[in-house]
Order: sequence, then structure tokens, then C-alpha cells
Amino acid sequence: MSHASRGAEAVSRLPRRVVARVSHWFSGVGFVAAVVLALYMLWKIVRTPGELRRLRKAARSARVL
Repeated sequence: MSHASRGAEAVSRLPRRVVARVSHWFSGVGFVAAVVLALYMLWKIVRTPGELRRLRKAARSARVL
């Protein structure tokens, strides 16, 4: 076995060790948190155009006065 293949084998074993130590409960909590964050960010993106229109309308009405 060459030195390079031994190094690649050690690298491929590393993620398995890390994954084996993380409990399923902890990974589930992380997944749920990621979904909640993604939904929040989508909500903010969808909501932004209405906010900008309201701000523009308020600025126009302030200029008229």
C-alpha cells in the first residue's frame, strides 16, 4: 500500500468516526433548526417587496405635505 492510499484511507475513515459520535437526536434537532431558519428567510424574502412599496408610498406622501 502506498503512502498516498493510506492517507486517503485515513481521510475516508474520519467522517465515519465523526458521524458515529453524533447522536440521531442531535442531528434531528439541527435539521429542524435548519428548516425553521430556511422558512424564516423565505418569509423575509417574500415579505420584502411589500415593505419597500409601503416605504416608497410613505416617502411620497411625506414629500407632498
